[in-house]
Amino acid sequence: MPVSPAANSHTFQVATPGDCEITMTRLFDAPRHLVFEAMTKPEHIRRWWGILDDGYSVPVCDIDLRVGGKWRFVGQGPKGQSPDFYGEYREIAPPDRVVYTEIFAPFPDVVSVVTATLTEENGKTRLHVHCEYPSKEVRDTVQTSGMERGAAIGIGGGLAQMRGQFLGQTDRGGAAQNSCRDGAAEAGMRQFQRGVHGRPP
Repeated sequence: MPVSPAANSHTFQVATPGDCEITMTRLFDAPRHLVFEAMTKPEHIRRWWGILDDGYSVPVCDIDLRVGGKWRFVGQGPKGQSPDFYGEYREIAPPDRVVYTEIFAPFPDVVSVVTATLTEENGKTRLHVHCEYPSKEVRDTVQTSGMERGAAIGIGGGLAQMRGQFLGQTDRGGAAQNSCRDGAAEAGMRQFQRGVHGRPP
C-alpha cells in the first residue's frame, strides 16, 4: 500500500490556550487503536519518540502501562545527547485517553501533566495533546527549546494511511485477511517514525 508521511500534515496545530499550557492536535488517517498502540507500546515508541532523523535512537524505553505505573525514555542523538524523560501514568482508557506526568531528568522537581485524547472523525483519528506546566516560565522555556519544531516533524509526519479495505477484507479468507491487516498495521507504524513528542536536537 503506498503511503505518504505528509498525509494530513496540514492538520497539525499548536496553541497556547493558557499561560501554563501548550496544546497540539493532528488528524491521522488510521483507526484509534493503532494510534493508541503507537503511543503506548515500546516497540513502536522506539521508532518515533525524539526521532528527528536517522541519527537518533531510543536505547531506553521502559513502560509499565497501568495507573500508577512508571515510564522512562532515554534518547540518543548524533552528538552524544541523551535526553532522559520519565513519569507516571495517572489515567489509562484505551483507545480514548491517557494521562501521565512528564519530568526531564535534570529538573526532577519540574513536573508537567500530559493528557492525550483520541477521537474518531469519519474513520480517522484526531489526536489532541494537552501539556500543563507548573508555571508560565517553564511553559515558555519548553516552547522556545525547540519542542514545537520536533513535534512538527513528528506529528507532521504522522501515521500512514490505512484504508478500510486493508483492515476489513473478507474475500480472501481469514488467513489472507489477517495477513493484510497485519501488513497494513506494520506499514502504519513505520510511518510513525517522527513521533508525537519529537524532541529538539
